Amino acid sequence: MSKTSSFASKHNTSGKIFDFTIPEHFEYSKLIDMVEHYGMDTIHPVNALYISKGGNYGPQPVLATNKELVNIPSHLLETFKEIMADKDSVETINKGKVGFKIYRYENNKGIQHSMQWIDK
Repeated sequence: MSKTSSFASKHNTSGKIFDFTIPEHFEYSKLIDMVEHYGMDTIHPVNALYISKGGNYGPQPVLATNKELVNIPSHLLETFKEIMADKDSVETINKGKVGFKIYRYENNKGIQHSMQWIDK
């Protein structure tokens, strides 16, 4: 095990891992709503991630930008868990060095939207 992270420091968390405090006035947005409001080429900041457990379809990844909370497609749930468990990734987000862009794809359910990470 490396000197930088012991088992205890890696697995004992206080619950809050991101420095960003989500304001009470933040509302939830879907990616399609963000495309309609900001367009496809906008790079949005990522200030925090969490997993909402209260959805109708199981756990839902959510991220906080500077303006809103964004529901992210469930196919990224495991990625969110990995990021949240990785101290370096959390630190990079806390330093404001992560963003995302929205992209469009088509599947058997029609046109869908997802997101890709951007290094800032």
